[in-house]
Formats: sequence, structure tokens, C-alpha cells
Amino acid sequence: MIEFAIDNLIKQWHEEGTEYFQKTYPNLDYDVSERKSFKMARKYIYLDEGHSGAFLIDREDRTIWRIKAYGVKNPKKFVGVLGEVTGKDLARFRWY
Repeated sequence: MIEFAIDNLIKQWHEEGTEYFQKTYPNLDYDVSERKSFKMARKYIYLDEGHSGAFLIDREDRTIWRIKAYGVKNPKKFVGVLGEVTGKDLARFRWY
């Protein structure tokens, strides 16, 4: 069930950035360069963009955080709770 919610969130996040990326980088393929994915781990679920980590979800309380380094949440960059956060929110919080 949680995988379904994350998959939908990632699809929304990917769609949110499509127009800007295509205007900015017309010669690059957005689906390849900025592919969104997630990886399940013991403590966290990692949300990646391209080859970089972007967010993580705490499996215990389903809170979403920006990362300091891959696998390390930034306690100063709380995004929200899975189920309340949209792909638009992830796009907005990606570089703050």
C-alpha cells in the first residue's frame, strides 16, 4: 500500500517539473536526465531524482525530509507527511 502512495507521489513530482525542464534544456530528455525513483531501506525510503538523492521518508512516522547527504535527513528541512504532500510540494522543496 505504501509503495502505491509513493509511486503516485513520484509520478506527480515528475510531471510537475516537465514543462520547466523542457523549456530550459530543449536538447535533453527529461525522462532520462531527471528520472524519479524510490528505494526501500530498513529505516527510510529514499526518493531520488536522476542519480542524486533528494528526499527521504521515515518509515516509522511517514514524514518526508530533504536530505543532508544520501541516507541522512536534514532535521531543518521538514517537507510534510506522506499522504498530505503532493508532487508540486516536492518540486517546490527540491532546492530550498
